Amino acid sequence: TSEDNLHALIAGEIDAIVSTPYYEAGYVGMEMLDRILKGETFEGDAWQPTLPTYIVTADGTGKNGPDFYLDQYARAEALFGPADQ
Repeated sequence: TSEDNLHALIAGEIDAIVSTPYYEAGYVGMEMLDRILKGETFEGDAWQPTLPTYIVTADGTGKNGPDFYLDQYARAEALFGPADQ
């Protein structure tokens, strides 16, 4: 979900964005690593937990709305500076 795509969504140039939760995937991966380091083992499909996919629309709320992702971009920019540097 790029910032340009979010602005196109808000402007009505596109109807929706399918968002893959990379942040959540990273979190789940680190959580699983912590559990492995504590001695837990995983078998079968437990290595590939199912994560949600979000349909982002201009009038959506939470993870289904553009404000959630624009806020993430703003927080990242405040911490690390603009992405185009």
